[in-house]
Amino acid sequence: MNTYSCPFEKTRDDTGSVIQALSWSGSESYFYETLAGEKTENYYARKSAGDLIPHTSIRRTSKTGANTGGSQYLLVEPNVNYGTTTVTSDLVRPFPSTPAPWYVETDELNAYTPDPDDISYEIQRAAANIASQGHDTLTFLAELAKVKRLFKQTIKNLLTLRYPKDYKAFAADWLAIRYGWRTLIFDLDSLNSAIREFDVERTRYQERSGSRQTYDLETVTDSNFGSLPIAIETTTVTTKVEVSIRGNVNADIEPDRFQLNPVNTAWELLPWSFVLDWLLNVGQALMALTFYSQSTNEVASGGYKITFNRTAEIVRHTYASGYSGNRQISGYMNAYILEREPQTVSYVPKIRLRLDEWKILDLLALVVSRFK
Repeated sequence: MNTYSCPFEKTRDDTGSVIQALSWSGSESYFYETLAGEKTENYYARKSAGDLIPHTSIRRTSKTGANTGGSQYLLVEPNVNYGTTTVTSDLVRPFPSTPAPWYVETDELNAYTPDPDDISYEIQRAAANIASQGHDTLTFLAELAKVKRLFKQTIKNLLTLRYPKDYKAFAADWLAIRYGWRTLIFDLDSLNSAIREFDVERTRYQERSGSRQTYDLETVTDSNFGSLPIAIETTTVTTKVEVSIRGNVNADIEPDRFQLNPVNTAWELLPWSFVLDWLLNVGQALMALTFYSQSTNEVASGGYKITFNRTAEIVRHTYASGYSGNRQISGYMNAYILEREPQTVSYVPKIRLRLDEWKILDLLALVVSRFK
């Protein structure tokens, strides 16, 4: 859709007595979408029959945007004889050359396509979440002695009130809260859920896992051009990019309500294993192996969504004898590509470095508590 008002053409006479204001305003909007994929034959019949339906492929591209603009020009210095001068709407209307600076090219979206291995990693995380549905009873029982020490140390801290001078003790208690009390609360909540759902029969699970990254981009471009009129134009383009990755797993599986997993428990009891789990997803990979051993049938898919939110503004100031004015146009485009493909759950553990602000604080607290 395009709407314009006041396209203008004015001829100034040779007396120099006319002072004429020229104005323009306009808007433009646009929408573009493509959708491709596969359909599942007899989907509803298979769903009613309780089949585990494979995931299908899908790819969607969407672009929506609009722009608005306006200008104001003034023919000035009426006492000067310029002869006959024609001012056209091309001078006033500020539409930029194609493509407009707010336009998002499909190649720009594709440039942020994630690594397929990162998608496989999210699928493995989803599978591990399914295997973790029950209560890790063997590990809980094996660490009861640690719970006793946790209570004794906390009571001692409250009685001595050693804060804030003893930074070493403060760091130790920070770790106790993060990996002692917090873990204990999660364990008790998991135990409560396992007891409440003990008689619930469930043989099919669905889990999703995902991650997201964002990028903020900005460019500012200044241009000088023209002889008459002489124009200075500034273009500011701001883009926010978001890349989301998702893994989906549906499985026919019956995780034990009270799990006795000696491999996982052995890992949890190893000295400093919790530190390695800060940095590397070893425990998660072990739970994914548990999923492989228990699942009787599974389907999976992985995909991503790349989103661009872009705005642009063009401001042009024009200076010349007899002309003075400016024109401005701003526009935006929201665009995304979404893709999903059927995949398999990888039997090869996907190990990733996991380091964020909280884990950095934990590492600093560990150093202070142990070595200061």
